[in-house]
Amino acid sequence: MIKLSAKKAGKEYKEYMYNFVDHICKFIGPRLATRDEEHKAINYIKEELDKSCDETFTQDFKTAYTAYPRGLVRFGGGMCLISFFFYLRDFHLLRYYYH
Repeated sequence: MIKLSAKKAGKEYKEYMYNFVDHICKFIGPRLATRDEEHKAINYIKEELDKSCDETFTQDFKTAYTAYPRGLVRFGGGMCLISFFFYLRDFHLLRYYYH
C-alpha cells in the first residue's frame, strides 16, 4: 500500500516538474546571462519556491554582460592571433635554420 502511494506521488511530482520546466522554456525562453529573461526565470522559480519554503531570497552580484559569450569569443580570437604570430616566428626561424 505504501509503495502504491509513493508511486502515485512520484508521477504527480514528475508531471509538476515537467510543466514547471516547460513553462520556463516556452514562456520565458532562452536565458543568456544578465538578460531580462534570466531575471524573469529567477523570479518565477522564487515564486514557486515561496509556495513550499519558509524563506527564499535571491542574491545580487555584479558581472560583465560582455563576458558571456562575446568575451569568450574575443579571448579565443586573441589566442588564435597570438598563436599565429608564434607560428610565423617559428616558420621564419626554421626557414633560415634549414637554408
